[in-house]
Amino acid sequence: MTNGPEDGEGNDLWNRLRHRKVVQWGVAYSAGSWGFLQGLSYLSTVFAWPPQIQRFATVAFLAGLPIAIVLAWYHGDRGHQKVSGQEFAILTVLLLTGGTLFWWVGRIPVIVQGPAAAPTTQARELAESGTSIAVLPFVNMSSDPEQEYFSDGLSEELINLLVKLPDLKVIARTSSFAYKGKDTRIADIAKELGVAHVLEGSVRKAGDKLRITAQLIHAADSTHLWSETYDRQLTDIFAIQDEIAAEVVRALEPTLGVTPAASSVPRDLDAYHLFLKGRHLAQGLTKSELERATTLFERSLERNPDYAPAWVELARARVLQEDFGLLDRPESYDRAREAVGRALTLDPNSAGALSLMGWIRTVDFDWTGAEANFRRALEIEPGNADAILRAGWIAAEQGRYEEGLRLVRKAIELDPLRVSGYDYLGYLLGVTGHMDERDQAFRKLIELSPEDGPYYRGRMLIDSGDLEEALEEYQQVPDNAWTLLGLSEIHFKLGQDEQSRVALIEATEKYGHLLPFDIAGAHAIRGEADRAFEWLDLAYRQRNVRLADFKLNPDMTLLAGDPRYKQMLRKLNLPE
Repeated sequence: MTNGPEDGEGNDLWNRLRHRKVVQWGVAYSAGSWGFLQGLSYLSTVFAWPPQIQRFATVAFLAGLPIAIVLAWYHGDRGHQKVSGQEFAILTVLLLTGGTLFWWVGRIPVIVQGPAAAPTTQARELAESGTSIAVLPFVNMSSDPEQEYFSDGLSEELINLLVKLPDLKVIARTSSFAYKGKDTRIADIAKELGVAHVLEGSVRKAGDKLRITAQLIHAADSTHLWSETYDRQLTDIFAIQDEIAAEVVRALEPTLGVTPAASSVPRDLDAYHLFLKGRHLAQGLTKSELERATTLFERSLERNPDYAPAWVELARARVLQEDFGLLDRPESYDRAREAVGRALTLDPNSAGALSLMGWIRTVDFDWTGAEANFRRALEIEPGNADAILRAGWIAAEQGRYEEGLRLVRKAIELDPLRVSGYDYLGYLLGVTGHMDERDQAFRKLIELSPEDGPYYRGRMLIDSGDLEEALEEYQQVPDNAWTLLGLSEIHFKLGQDEQSRVALIEATEKYGHLLPFDIAGAHAIRGEADRAFEWLDLAYRQRNVRLADFKLNPDMTLLAGDPRYKQMLRKLNLPE
């Protein structure tokens, strides 16, 4: 068979390219560039050079390829300087290809595994936190607003799956869910939370049909690294969760390159829905919501007693009910201990159960056991912000202040909008004498929770000696335990003993059964050591969790000269 005109022209063009050394130059240039980049990659690893160096070199070599080809064409055979129309078209395509590659590579997001971003330096460090993500609450697109628990549950389960990855910074639920229902730009969310990526989506549930959309966004330029829509049956929800988590990890490769653990799958789907509804309600932290949540967890466990996460959430609800004065302490903590024990029997590697057991053990003043629980929890989930925060607090309670501060700061990096994080941080900074930093932490707390402003502004004013201004702050809000105790302290320091005593009596009558430790602190401020130790003894008999703060609390140090102070330290298993 003879070649047609087109075949002949193609062969002629190929021969001309070889004759002018274009092919040889292209191969040599590509091989040399590849070898150089491999060497640069090795040196970057050894000397920990920033990855921008490799990125710039790659872009430079890609941009240089069409230039090398053009030079080869014109100088491979110096006797032929004229360019035909076909040759001109080829050169144009090569140049456009190089320009396109330059533009495309320039848009590839930089993924850098660097130090975790702190809330105060988020703008600068955003580009350095490539292995970081916030999972926003998925939008409920169902016609029934009652399905909100389901969309929230999906988001929370994704957080729980991703947080197990050791090299991925995952923002905790408290902070991610702070944007629920708000029309906030993705870039602004990422900046405030100190992350490079955001996962968002929506859920539409109709009967046993599901449509779930999810998309992973690189916040710096709003590019979509991955997106998917799932049209499945309701029974596929656990597989979908695992698929989304796996796709997120794949989209962040090669930085991660691991697979998340599979979801914990209950055998009864109705029991799972009861569990999700209970967890959704428990976020409200009111008496009625906690009571209803507890009932839902119990109903879920009646149907599926082998589902460890439901035991964990039941235990957590019991602790919260006691903390809010809804249950008797010994009873609630005993029942919580039993529930979390069941969870650990079913799943010894449940970080949530281990962390909660560690917190419960502080009621028994079993610091060794508590710290062992927290260590194990953080081995399983290094990014568990709640476990980090509580572990830091326990370290500080035993006098290891620097360790405590380090852990609390780390917890805030992972949960930058959690109010209690700044409460813990401010308290520890005050104990260690960093008052300016303490005030910054309290101001951030007030920004996040304005209703707590009068108390914390009052606290700062008391410590700075501005008692009259502090009094004005406390008088702006209705009396509660903390304002009454603050008023008692202010009046006493102003020399108004009778007004101080009246405020303390009211606080005692209303809140003494809940806050015996804090009532003891008020008596310590007034120099009434006997009364202070009477209330401390009551707190000890109640196994009041606030006793763990005995060594930390500045009011208690006023009793340090009394022999009963060291006796109390020994009873609490705290170092002297």
